[in-house]
Amino acid sequence: MIVRPDKSFERSSAFLNNNPYPEQSDNLIIDETTDEGQVLAAKVMATYPYFDLIVKDGKLVDIVTIERPSAEKKSNDVGTLKQTIDRLEKRLKKVESKAKKGGGDV
Repeated sequence: MIVRPDKSFERSSAFLNNNPYPEQSDNLIIDETTDEGQVLAAKVMATYPYFDLIVKDGKLVDIVTIERPSAEKKSNDVGTLKQTIDRLEKRLKKVESKAKKGGGDV
């Protein structure tokens, strides 16, 4: 398995313990031919994307699970987005109305 610095990962049965993309030298390798590597690969897949990488001497040695956003936080984010969209739509209507009347800036 390769794990990229952005935490995305990729698995290939043809590349269980090496980097299939030599031009991407910052990829981290999990050796899935070992028991330890299989456990680490399973942790990555189970917690993605809510983990931080623990890298020592250029090797991925473990991950630490981080807190997942709560449903309440997600709900608040959606509410804030909705408010922003509504505000922008109102502003756009004012600008369009003004433009139809031949006016300048709003």
